[in-house]
Amino acid sequence: MDEFYQDAPRLGDQYADDVVLGSYLRWRLPHAMLAEIEPGLRRLGHGAAPDLIALGAAPRAEPPRQVPNDAWGRRVDDIVVSDSWRALDRAAAE
Repeated sequence: MDEFYQDAPRLGDQYADDVVLGSYLRWRLPHAMLAEIEPGLRRLGHGAAPDLIALGAAPRAEPPRQVPNDAWGRRVDDIVVSDSWRALDRAAAE
């Protein structure tokens, strides 16, 4: 039996392609407010799919780890995360 492979999805502009979201925002928001926030939504929607997919792969290779003690045995209970985790956290907050 042949193995099954599936191509990754090809995601476009997540803001422009979301007809329901755009319609809802035009219906509910005052025109001036939508005009103010839409550039940010377009920027986020344009980069969301490729950027987040790329960011999402790296943290799996280096998950956060807990460091219970420092080098001298003192309790520190530190959580160490990689730069890719911090970048993904910033993207999620944005």
